[in-house]
Amino acid sequence: MKEMERNMKRRIGKLSVILSAVIFATAAISACRKKDDISEITRTFEYTKTQIETTKPEKTTEESKETTIEKETTKESTKETTQETTRPSQKETTTKKELTGAAVYFEDKNSVFNTLPSFDAGVYEEYFNQGYVEGLRFSNATESSYSEYLQAVLNEGKYTLNSQDGTRAYLAAANGDMCVTLIYKDGTMLVEAGANYWDILTYAENDTQAPTKPSETTDGRYAYFDNKDSVLSQIPYMTEGTFTGCDAIDGGAVMTFSGVSADMAAAYGDILDNSGIMFTGSTPDGQTSYYVNDKVIVTLACDGSTMTIQVVGQ
Repeated sequence: MKEMERNMKRRIGKLSVILSAVIFATAAISACRKKDDISEITRTFEYTKTQIETTKPEKTTEESKETTIEKETTKESTKETTQETTRPSQKETTTKKELTGAAVYFEDKNSVFNTLPSFDAGVYEEYFNQGYVEGLRFSNATESSYSEYLQAVLNEGKYTLNSQDGTRAYLAAANGDMCVTLIYKDGTMLVEAGANYWDILTYAENDTQAPTKPSETTDGRYAYFDNKDSVLSQIPYMTEGTFTGCDAIDGGAVMTFSGVSADMAAAYGDILDNSGIMFTGSTPDGQTSYYVNDKVIVTLACDGSTMTIQVVGQ
């Protein structure tokens, strides 16, 4: 009986050991599983965290890229807007100034009047072109406006005053390429310009006609005036007074007339001037006057009764 109880105890002890081992093993396995779950969770969390951290810069880069693109687009838009805003202004500036009246001639780069200041004191009436001289005519001008304009031309330094007779001035360009005549008469102002100073016609006095030879005459003067080999053929006829003779001089000739008054002499001087042989000056007593063009030099002398015309070729 006792022997059976001992065997029973041994068996129970073995079973307890086995059961303890099973429980321990089960607990160990469970613990490992839990540990693995925690590790897996940790790994998952770390992976997610890493993915988030890795993704964030990419997102920031994308955002930065987008921001840069936006900025560039904005910049381009602004640039286009600025260009669109500027272009009309430039167009307006180009087409804004429309030249009218005399300004067309004074401001045109190809005009002979381009080297002159604008004349604004009168009313522009017309432009005329006689081939060798071009001109502008103004009405409602005054003698003071003539004087002020002459001074304005001289102040610019492009022209020098060659000579002046009352309200008529002859100016030569400093570079020798252009010459100008300024004329004021009875409210009319004329600005004339030509490439050759001596070809300028005084348009204001174009009503003065050159004298003509009488149809029937025995006066010996016309033989000298009509001689194409003589320098006298370069000047207009002198029809006043009595022809008293002609003498040859070096390079020219001198004609003498009696019965010629100072007024007759002055009238012939105007005829010379209108023909393109321009007045250049006179002596203080007014008895001797000088005229010139590119072909001849003419000297008129009159003491109130006798007049001489001296002509020398150039």
